[in-house]
Amino acid sequence: MVLLDVNMPALSGDQLLRVIRDSSLARQDWEPQFIFVSANDATTLERLVKETGVLGAIEESGGPEAIISGFRELLGV
Repeated sequence: MVLLDVNMPALSGDQLLRVIRDSSLARQDWEPQFIFVSANDATTLERLVKETGVLGAIEESGGPEAIISGFRELLGV
């Protein structure tokens, strides 16, 4: 499982995701699951999830508890 912040300097999370998927890491017997974490609004995150095919996105505006809760919800635990 890889958590990627959407708003990183230099490369955004969705750009870094493309680099990882195009690299030799993605050519293994497995592909890691990705989740975006971001302060972006829900509409932007939903669009990014659809465009990139990641497992989901978590809004970080609720603090650490919201991130943990969102992570558990996405994983179904």
